[in-house]
Amino acid sequence: MPRPKRIQTKAEEKYENISSTVKRLRNSDDPNERIKAIAIECAFALSAVYQIEIDELDTKLFEIMPKESAEKMLECIEEYKPVMKFAYVGKEISPEWKKESGTEPEWITNEDFYCRKVSIAPTIHKCIYQLAKSLLHLEEQDVLTTDMNHYIELAGKQKLQRLCFSGRAKMLTDWIKTVWKADVTPIDWNRWNPSPQIDKLLFNTWYGISEQDKAEAENGKIVQWLKEGTKKEFSELSYVGVLIASAVNSLSPDGRAVAVVNSEWLYETEFWEERKFFVSQGCIESVILLPSRVSIVRNYSLLVLCAPDASKKRNVRFCNARSATLLRNESNHQVLSEETVQNILQQLEEGKDAVSCEKLCQGNCNLYYHQGESTQLTEFLQNVSSPIIRGAMIRPSEIEEMQIKDGTETNNYLIQMQNIQNGCLNLTANLSQITQDNRYCIFVEEGATEEKTVLLISRAVSESPDGKRKVFKTALLENSDIKGKKLLLTGNVYALYLDNKKVNPFYIQAYLESKEGQEQITRLTNGRSFLNVEDLRLLTIPKCEEETQKKIADEFKKNLKVIKEGYQASLRSCQIFGKHQTG
Repeated sequence: MPRPKRIQTKAEEKYENISSTVKRLRNSDDPNERIKAIAIECAFALSAVYQIEIDELDTKLFEIMPKESAEKMLECIEEYKPVMKFAYVGKEISPEWKKESGTEPEWITNEDFYCRKVSIAPTIHKCIYQLAKSLLHLEEQDVLTTDMNHYIELAGKQKLQRLCFSGRAKMLTDWIKTVWKADVTPIDWNRWNPSPQIDKLLFNTWYGISEQDKAEAENGKIVQWLKEGTKKEFSELSYVGVLIASAVNSLSPDGRAVAVVNSEWLYETEFWEERKFFVSQGCIESVILLPSRVSIVRNYSLLVLCAPDASKKRNVRFCNARSATLLRNESNHQVLSEETVQNILQQLEEGKDAVSCEKLCQGNCNLYYHQGESTQLTEFLQNVSSPIIRGAMIRPSEIEEMQIKDGTETNNYLIQMQNIQNGCLNLTANLSQITQDNRYCIFVEEGATEEKTVLLISRAVSESPDGKRKVFKTALLENSDIKGKKLLLTGNVYALYLDNKKVNPFYIQAYLESKEGQEQITRLTNGRSFLNVEDLRLLTIPKCEEETQKKIADEFKKNLKVIKEGYQASLRSCQIFGKHQTG
């Protein structure tokens, strides 16, 4: 049952009121105003953690923190309570809200206000915090996190010893110093290797940095170091790169930091200069790919960082934990089993899956690693194909209406998963007309050159021709195959437009149809029966010389020709592929 529109509208309205207030206070030149902004954020975090309303915080604060700290926080938020109480983020909607709305709605959840509006008190996923504590050997009195809830919890126990925040550093520092009298080490963009130096640090990179920090950072010494190393202007640098630069330059010689990053930073072409610079400076010690179920919207990884020292020729250690199982603890949080944590630590310690800095820097410094693959010898499929299109979502009744039943032939065809067989496309269903958008269609425009070749791949898994295993099916469409035709893709088929200048299309198909290719797809899908676009973007293709590609492609095409002519032949290309790779 959808939530009443009026309640949803009021939630947005009240959020915007308090959000604009926090933003104004946060950007103020007055440190006392900035402290108020943090106090409001802390109050919201506590209301969510303890599932209480803002008006009920008074009592709770004196239970969880020193009297002086509680009084200071209440003083900061007092004038904003009338607005804050309507933006409560607990299990139930506040009584005042119910009375004002005149209705009994479903309860408003954290997703409505708290998690979706990450500018207020964002949190670190429990399993990330759990793993980072092990990586950094954190004791309860060590602290180093941008996670609002965890530092509140630790500070309430008066265990906060040292703290370093990336982004909003000055504002958070003012608050911590004032309220908890903690020993804080903020990141100062204009100081080189600040003292005292940080031994242990856990920080997020997906928040970005505030406008105030951005202005300070642009001309700071730390960012100047990054600009010179990457040959990029400040506007071209990513938030991830800027925050990593500030973190590694705040570490002691033996210090370690764990950064939570969006995995795109590890492989996207636009960030390769930053990756290469940090690797060449010896700043990246390990890369851990986190379970895909940590977030439904992002793919996260952990970087273990150390202070820059270009003279140390490190090997970057990799651990692929994407398929690790997440368990539910007593608080219903998703966590890793102790056995999984120990396995990750052991794999990093042994360093079996490690690549030297020199080899990584020879290519595009791809740091997204899958066990059993040589990172420096692979190319991402997305780098040789653009765009990647998923077909249109069409109801069976619509397909029924479009199909021609009287035998009349047209140049319009429907492509479904069952049309892909043995590496070839069998066109069967004639359509009277195609009303869907052209982005879901494949056709050759008049005078088009053969710069790209379309590769089809099934979204879902199906049985192999021999019936012995499950596979994802592929088919290659050359211009000569589809000239004069218009093909409509359905939602269970992807179309990848391969760049003929960068790669031999039949070499790509040969690899994807091989045992090695299918096994990689299975690893990427983590046991799912379907592929998503993110999986396709992360598919890696072994690099080899153009001549070797041609040999593999030519032998593969011979098999396809036999199949098209109706003869029995095996489409498995792994033997062909393996013969040339080892030769």
